Amino acid sequence: MTNYDVIVIGAGPAGATAAAILADRDINTLLIEKEKLPRQKICGGAVSKRALSLLETADVIIPELKTFKKCQSMQLGTFDFESIEHLATIKFENEAAYLTDRAEFDYALVQNAISKGAELKQKLNPKRFIKLLANDNAIATDYVKIVLGDSTYRQFLKNTFKKMVV
Repeated sequence: MTNYDVIVIGAGPAGATAAAILADRDINTLLIEKEKLPRQKICGGAVSKRALSLLETADVIIPELKTFKKCQSMQLGTFDFESIEHLATIKFENEAAYLTDRAEFDYALVQNAISKGAELKQKLNPKRFIKLLANDNAIATDYVKIVLGDSTYRQFLKNTFKKMVV
């Protein structure tokens, strides 16, 4: 059995970013994705300037993506499968977001995590998540709620991960 410090389930933007941050701090990290990457994702593909700023702050490298387009206006309307009624156009002084292809964007984030040391396993759909070893007894569960109060474990976690942006 391979042991990891952290297992991140889901290689979307949040999971891949978390894996990159952890791996960059020399935390043995496994990133699990149920699909084969790159994979198509039904999504409008908008990435806000704030999200990109957070990625930069976390030292996540976003390569120049072919599909990144500046979003400088937005049209609002209604749609009833027969017609579209245009209600308003909102123009932004500067770009409000970037539009991208989610398959390309997500895959770039995963590649970044791998380059920082995370391991990726694809086409895995976990059925059981937690195995607790205590006093040589194994206990398995699907969910864990950690209530640490002011325990030694809490202090350990606080000191170990206090600089993390995750």
